[in-house]
Amino acid sequence: MEIAWKRLVCLVMTLLVHAPVNVGQLLNLFGGGASQQSQPTSGGGSLGGLVGGLLGGAIGGSQGRSINAISYSLPTPPVLYGATAPNNDLIGAEKVHFGLVNGPGSFVNYKGELYAGTRDNKIYNMARCKPKLIANLLTPGCEQAGTCGQLTSLRRDPTTGDLIALDTYRGLFRVKVDTGAFEQIYDVNTPVNGRAPVHLNDMVVTNDGIIIMTDSSDAHEFGADIYIGMEGRTAGRLISFIPKTGALQELLPNAFAFPNGIELTQDNTALLVAETGRVRIQRVSLQRPTWLQVTTFAYNLPGLPDNIRATDRGTYWVGMSYPRHSRSQNPMDQYSTNSYYRSIGASRMSYQQLNDMFTKWGIAVEVNSQGQIIKSIQDPTGRTMAMVSEVSEFGGVLNIGSPDINYMARLVIPQRGFKVDSFVAVARSRCQLDDAKVQEARKTLEAQLNKSAPATSTKKP
Repeated sequence: MEIAWKRLVCLVMTLLVHAPVNVGQLLNLFGGGASQQSQPTSGGGSLGGLVGGLLGGAIGGSQGRSINAISYSLPTPPVLYGATAPNNDLIGAEKVHFGLVNGPGSFVNYKGELYAGTRDNKIYNMARCKPKLIANLLTPGCEQAGTCGQLTSLRRDPTTGDLIALDTYRGLFRVKVDTGAFEQIYDVNTPVNGRAPVHLNDMVVTNDGIIIMTDSSDAHEFGADIYIGMEGRTAGRLISFIPKTGALQELLPNAFAFPNGIELTQDNTALLVAETGRVRIQRVSLQRPTWLQVTTFAYNLPGLPDNIRATDRGTYWVGMSYPRHSRSQNPMDQYSTNSYYRSIGASRMSYQQLNDMFTKWGIAVEVNSQGQIIKSIQDPTGRTMAMVSEVSEFGGVLNIGSPDINYMARLVIPQRGFKVDSFVAVARSRCQLDDAKVQEARKTLEAQLNKSAPATSTKKP
């Protein structure tokens, strides 16, 4: 015991030499992880949590993993006001198909149907009285995530009408929505420019069927995302894949720190890439004169950005995996310039301990075509939704996903652009409309909308 305490004291002294702390911080030296309700101080209020976690790791043995951390800097976390002023919109969200789905995280709206990919590698049609299983991509007889797989992104191929599912551990699958038949079209073990992907995260399918994916890290797989942020390295890349030929190409290697969500701009002239490790969205040009040039689209976001999805109104929703603002606690900000602390913390603290250092506060933001935030939806308690992976908006309905919940959250806001398909999907999922009456209801609604539409004058001015 005496030897253990000598090692403990030695560790504490080493930490204090590298980063002196004040008396108030010393009083919290042996504190545990950050409380969900705690507020950060201007000097980085979770030092007690980090050091306490380090000491716990020193006593109990290493629980983390080795990382190659670098020093970097982030802007001061934003204050929540205006479009980002705290609200309870997510707290009151409808819990669709509660207990019937496991972590729906990505969605596709098409012809009145709503498809969702879940964390247990299944694809459901959520626009039914009970979620209808379309395809089960789970590896038969598997026991671990690496072999079972996990869906992180779902898209529709406009050239075929098929669903394209991205399994972070296994690769790409093509799914027929009418039969549920599926085939693997890309195996993650196939190297791209000499290296197999480690953390496939999100994708987009262009109008001509080309798939562009984000590969978030060269060292840390899905489920170890915190370590990517703690490293801070620009080790992420984009990968393009042409299904017709099987051609693969690495785009912008080592250009992003944790590239995550990806979306086409609505004029198809650029890609928007959520760079989680730098809390911003980057714009990648697809036009010939400026091919693959990177510029900043949105900066200093109030959370760590996850998936980006375009709306039918010319804007974009950005889900946030963790909050990042003046009312939250975020070790990425507090230790961005101290690579030594982050390296020691990663090696000595468990993933759960690191995760607990983030305030639980669900948030997603809507940005306009200039990257300005114009709306936010939030759950400051983190109880209904602490993490938002994706927000899919169609016809005045926001479908909100997270891998950590057993339902889909939904907000119905007709004034944002009512559509017959979205109304029918909501009614069916609430068991208010039988499948046999869908066409009749659709015709009735369309007739009512045509009646209420303002008449267009044909007279010349």
